[in-house]
Amino acid sequence: MQALLDAIATMPLPVDARRIFHGRGGLYPGCEQWTLDAYPPVWLVTSFVPATEAELSALHAALTARWM
Repeated sequence: MQALLDAIATMPLPVDARRIFHGRGGLYPGCEQWTLDAYPPVWLVTSFVPATEAELSALHAALTARWM
């Protein structure tokens, strides 16, 4: 999941709809279940397996910190 958190920390803030992170492509081992899309001002996080509360909390914190 660290690759997803790194992508959030370093992404330019989107102004149009776009895919921020695509773990399913095999470039980020261990992150295959995650995608992150931006539809400003909405974020769509998709996990293709059940996500834990800790993972969701980490994503929420990362997106909140980046957006503010």
